[in-house]
Amino acid sequence: MTDPQYYAAIDLGSNSFHMIIAREDDGTITVIDRVKEMVQIARGLSPEGDLAEDAKTRALDCLACFRERLAEFPASSVRAVGTKALRSADNSDFLKLAEQALGHPIETVSGYEEARLVYQGVSHAIPQQQGQTLVIDIGGGSTEFIIGRQYQPLLLESLSLGCVTFSQRYFGQCSNAEAMRNAYLGACAELEVITSSYLDSGWDVAFGASGTIKAVAETIAGSNAYIDRQRLEALYHHVAANGIEDDGNLTKLRREVLPAGIAILKAVFDQLQLENLHVADAALKEGLIYDIVGRLGDRDVRDDTIANLSKRYQVDIAHAQRVSQLATQLLQELPLTPEFHKLIHPQKLLHWAAMVHEIGLSVAHNDHHLHGHYLLRHSDMAGFSRLEQHWLAQLVKLHRKKLPITWADNLPKNLATCLVCLRLAVLFHRNRQTPAFDIHIAADNGSLVLKVERLADYPLTLKNITLEQEYLSPLGIELKIDVGDL
Repeated sequence: MTDPQYYAAIDLGSNSFHMIIAREDDGTITVIDRVKEMVQIARGLSPEGDLAEDAKTRALDCLACFRERLAEFPASSVRAVGTKALRSADNSDFLKLAEQALGHPIETVSGYEEARLVYQGVSHAIPQQQGQTLVIDIGGGSTEFIIGRQYQPLLLESLSLGCVTFSQRYFGQCSNAEAMRNAYLGACAELEVITSSYLDSGWDVAFGASGTIKAVAETIAGSNAYIDRQRLEALYHHVAANGIEDDGNLTKLRREVLPAGIAILKAVFDQLQLENLHVADAALKEGLIYDIVGRLGDRDVRDDTIANLSKRYQVDIAHAQRVSQLATQLLQELPLTPEFHKLIHPQKLLHWAAMVHEIGLSVAHNDHHLHGHYLLRHSDMAGFSRLEQHWLAQLVKLHRKKLPITWADNLPKNLATCLVCLRLAVLFHRNRQTPAFDIHIAADNGSLVLKVERLADYPLTLKNITLEQEYLSPLGIELKIDVGDL
């Protein structure tokens, strides 16, 4: 038996911050500790994306407490992600402060990725069905809807339905009954975009995963296992008439946002024609644990995403693999600096970029690097943080032709090194064959020295490399050529 391994997942949601500690022992994952605080950063977020000082303080104080629990964890065993509110926040200084408070990098993930992680957590926590499963997660700033079969999501969507944001939007000066009605109608309007496709796909069982759904189940049934239409309807009308009573089972912050959550849930039941909803005791944070285990093992969902993109856009896989092999070899021969963002692994990012650098050819040959950039920027990419997706798209955009003169200031140094390796690997494979000569690179007093055996025997390649010397100048990179024998 191997020694148990420990992992930590932190979900920085719009309503609550969650942290779980899990142990993996011979393939079995067990949650051994949970910490939760209703920070409600969505309540402190302005329409312009600024975060109020009191919300910042609540968030940073919570993260400092989390940090104490994480003191003995290696960085590879910890993942922290921010969802809707952090996606909307324009205040980059807050993210830096949050990372300092937590002591670990924080990813912001897309709504699509948020939905995938929710399904990952729920699907591992419920009995496996032979048919399809619908999963619903009502958060503070968004609600995720997923239909999947066993561990594989089939439909994923994230809508701007949140118990905190809807509380702010609808529960102001008007009566509680009117606010409930307006919130319900607002949720119905948001749901219209997915109703048809989800009903057409269908499901055999439905699960809800969130603090809001658990609170509703506890209120109507005295347990957190099940919600049925009849009792949800009764609760909705009771709250519209009387508000939420303080029975000692709900915190003040939960009571404040629960009416909006009930209105959203009633809209979900009506639009998706639900009769009942089981409650799952897992969500995004549990999904993060399974993702960490996969990345540290032999299964990284990001590799699957790249493979799927390559297949969808009919990439020449053999050619892409040859480019990747040379690019990663060159990168291994160069020093990397510690300034590169902790969330980005240069070797992996370079490999992924090489594998999809030609996806733009599916649109047009001319400027295919620009088409590839667009496809990557706007694709739903399972497993990728928004930052990883951004830099991957940038590498593909810049892998050929002239570089913008402003990139010397905008490109992180290690990413510039990755870009040089990718551009050279693409250049040496222009004939789509493995080069007939050895290629190496070395750093020398701030310059890069490219060593190519018998380069003088290949005048076209020599001409292209000479042109590349000029192209790399906007990066502040001096490329020297050594054509001597290796």
